[in-house]
Amino acid sequence: MTHENARATPATVDIVIGTDDAQLLMTALGELPFKRVFELIGALNRQANAVAPGAPVVCALDASGFALIVEALGHLPYHRVHGLIDDLKAQLHAARHAFGSAAAESAGRRPGARVQ
Repeated sequence: MTHENARATPATVDIVIGTDDAQLLMTALGELPFKRVFELIGALNRQANAVAPGAPVVCALDASGFALIVEALGHLPYHRVHGLIDDLKAQLHAARHAFGSAAAESAGRRPGARVQ
């Protein structure tokens, strides 16, 4: 990968998770071995503690954290997780679109784009 390609790839993506979905996500992560998820759970808890109780949480995730979330949700029954998966997919798609538009227009970050 060239240095230019490294700058074109976002390091993290912000996803917004509501209270109920956050509980479901923690349940899913709890099904995986602790040594694989403890750092991600800690990071999510720190971010959740930074907002008012009951408020949606904006979680900054790198590719490995996002992949771990998808893996964990895959272990739960589809009827429990499909809404959250659809929401995460829509947010990721919107972030990719915003990042692509921002990269095409300028090298700086655009307001409202949730990709860092």
